[in-house]
Amino acid sequence: MDNYFEKIKKSPQEVFVFNIDNCKFSLFANDVVLTGRYVMPYSHSFHVLIFVERGSLEAKVEDDSFVMEAGDSLTVAPNVNHIIRFQNSETKVFCIGFTFSKNVLTDGNNLYKRICGIIPSAGYRFQKKDKLHQSIKQIFDAYTEKNKYNVSLSFHKYLVDLIMSNKSVETNEKYNQTVSDSLMGRLHRINTLANAYCDNEISVDDIAKMLSLSTKQVNRIIKTHFNCTWSELLMQKRMTLARNLLENSDMTIEEISEYVGYDSTRGFYSAFTKYFGENPGTIRKKDE
Repeated sequence: MDNYFEKIKKSPQEVFVFNIDNCKFSLFANDVVLTGRYVMPYSHSFHVLIFVERGSLEAKVEDDSFVMEAGDSLTVAPNVNHIIRFQNSETKVFCIGFTFSKNVLTDGNNLYKRICGIIPSAGYRFQKKDKLHQSIKQIFDAYTEKNKYNVSLSFHKYLVDLIMSNKSVETNEKYNQTVSDSLMGRLHRINTLANAYCDNEISVDDIAKMLSLSTKQVNRIIKTHFNCTWSELLMQKRMTLARNLLENSDMTIEEISEYVGYDSTRGFYSAFTKYFGENPGTIRKKDE
């Protein structure tokens, strides 16, 4: 029997976890080249975004069949059976698996509710080639580079484009004006930058320059939505990352110390113990 498909990248999938307003996303992806005649019916425990980069294919979701051309995209909800039948051997498909849930962050635009109204919960959403083409491609480019900052930003851009392309939102002029405001844009970028630079002593002035905002604006946003200062936010990200590595990786404490930006293991021990009330060695022993 012919292989149904061949994954281009043989390395284990890397999961990117990030927050955008009041939504928490986990994302993983593959490029796939179809090599057999049919792909058998299957379903997933997560949402999947299927994007045709080249060639064409016939998709069947439950009892509905349709043709997808290059640039078309399909979002299938968890536990929904679907079949892919490609129409030529050059067909190349990108597949993004993702989950999303509501976090504790307050969002004036209620992104979680809007996403629930656009992304199917029990079926599928098929979109013919439109401006989403480029934003979806950017997600995969960032994923290929393993750049978590660009992955989250490109996925954020895709969500904005998806919302804007939805007819039920296009008529909401007020939301269109605020879709890139501090909650949909600035807050996410600040959070992403904190994750990306938690191993550096980057200043809030540098962050403000990156965002084309004043230092005062950035400080106010952080205080309002994170209830802390920029330095405290960096420490939170650094300590959370360190604890996650202690509990879920084989890295030594010395390696983790260096990874999260400490010049000395002693300094790391002191900061970690002060933050969590337990030293790194104790956390590591609990996990063993």
